[in-house]
Amino acid sequence: MKKTVSEKELFEVAHEFGKTLTGGDVILLSGNLGVGKTTFTQGVAKALGITQDVTSPTFTIMQQYIINDHDTATDLIHIDTYRVQEEMDLINIGAQDYIGNNNMITIIEWPDKLKELIENTQLKKVEILHTKNPERRIVKIF
Repeated sequence: MKKTVSEKELFEVAHEFGKTLTGGDVILLSGNLGVGKTTFTQGVAKALGITQDVTSPTFTIMQQYIINDHDTATDLIHIDTYRVQEEMDLINIGAQDYIGNNNMITIIEWPDKLKELIENTQLKKVEILHTKNPERRIVKIF
């Protein structure tokens, strides 16, 4: 568990975490709205050498970024299931081709809607929580 007090520190924690990832990893990223899930993803992306702007895929559902600096993965897949009604919606857009693929690292926001798509994958879970002070966050990685 890592306590952070700012978005900058959250970014730095994610950056260090990103250095530990390998192709095929699936990161389940949970936390309330506005807690910093996209900031966390941006930190991971920076660690992977991604130069594109990383934004929340809330409306596009899934975004793909080219990894420039990694031994085992070529792409970062960022999925946001906040607006997805059921897992079949992701299957209909081909998410199963990316999730768990050995050339991909996948980050999934709001992962509680998924079961089938994450079976038999290298799961890592990250939970970001607000404390009483709105500027303070706790990051749990397991």
